Amino acid sequence: GKMNPEAELIPNSELLSPGQNLGQYFKLNQEMMQASQEAAKVAALRAMGYGPQVYGRGAMVMGVLPKAPATGVLRVGDVITALDGQRVSTASGLVRLLAATRVGQSLEVGFERNGRAEVGSLVSVANPAAGGRPMLGVYIQTYQLHLPVKIVVRSGSVTGPSAGLMFALEIADQLAPADFTHGVTIGGTGTINSMGQVGEIGGVGQKVVTAARAGAKLFLVPPANLAAARSAEKRLGIRLPLKPVSSLQQAIAYLEKTAV
Repeated sequence: GKMNPEAELIPNSELLSPGQNLGQYFKLNQEMMQASQEAAKVAALRAMGYGPQVYGRGAMVMGVLPKAPATGVLRVGDVITALDGQRVSTASGLVRLLAATRVGQSLEVGFERNGRAEVGSLVSVANPAAGGRPMLGVYIQTYQLHLPVKIVVRSGSVTGPSAGLMFALEIADQLAPADFTHGVTIGGTGTINSMGQVGEIGGVGQKVVTAARAGAKLFLVPPANLAAARSAEKRLGIRLPLKPVSSLQQAIAYLEKTAV
């Protein structure tokens, strides 16, 4: 890795939360991938006019990390329905609300346990695996998610939330009456929430390299990662047009109007 200019070596301490081992880290990334797919489905359907028909009944707790803020407050099977008084209907919705808070903030969590409404208080901590964003320390999935269109995403062994934007674009492209990619291979990266907002990711240099090698003619990138993507291009001698996008709607509009 030290001899490979395309590689980046990161110590475990920069990725793992206190009390978290590698197995738990990979499990969390699998959960983040599932949440990313869910958010991409919801965002794409909303972008294509299906918004009112997309809903869930909360975010179900599938697991709790050891020594996490949620330890002793939430249990497996609880369904989170509110965060600081704001309604939670999907797992991606909870992620979006949590991202708008700050690390170390005291939060009130509304949830259902065995059919009874409960309220708990906890203080969020930084999630090293997600750029230091706030986390509660729980694995979640949407409880009774309803979608008007059946959508299946096959992501193989890939984990993490970075493919959210591209999942959403592909879903939207298949739902659209015309191919807004113009038949051209489009690369890109970025997290996404259920409202279609695009967020920062890690390892953008490696993703630019991979996209270029795969024949991409354009690379969509979160604005926060643009400088690092350009730096990687210059360092590795890659020429791949970069387009910063902050939302799914912006990406779609750009692709529809641009002759690549």
